[in-house]
Amino acid sequence: MLFRSQKIATKIYVLSKYLGILLFPKDLRADYSYNQIPFLQLSDSRFLLSLVLHAGIVALAVYLFVRKKNLALFFLLFYLAHLFLISNLAVEIGTTFSERLVYICSFPYCVFLAWGILGAMKWLSHISLNARRAILLSFLVLLAIPSAMTVDRKSTRLNSSHLVISYAVFCLKKK
Repeated sequence: MLFRSQKIATKIYVLSKYLGILLFPKDLRADYSYNQIPFLQLSDSRFLLSLVLHAGIVALAVYLFVRKKNLALFFLLFYLAHLFLISNLAVEIGTTFSERLVYICSFPYCVFLAWGILGAMKWLSHISLNARRAILLSFLVLLAIPSAMTVDRKSTRLNSSHLVISYAVFCLKKK
């Protein structure tokens, strides 16, 4: 029997899975249906980590509001609002988890990533131009790795039957 606390713990945990897909798009699947995401207890460390992480993101939003950093606040609230819509916390949307739902959240993620790179380059302005170029190149290489992994998966999405077969094989390997 599934308890309400397990449902809430699992829904909060799924929020961290969405963030994980944005940070490192590995093992993307067409469907996360029955028995793909385990139900968690409130004492599970994965739930607690996700809860603390997202409480920190909300605290960051409050901080940005107080400091009147409106542009950053807008993008953070854009991320949180869309995440709330797909979280199943307010309304059951008919699916536990789906990578296609987090697509809109990738927009503020990319904006923050660009701001982070620009901020790091500004912070490192006291070092030589060649060193800054090397650091920027390192960032680009780090970004290229998950991008290449995503492009590599394109072969599993050639057509519907190929996608279903590759997904079934992947699910069987996970067990």
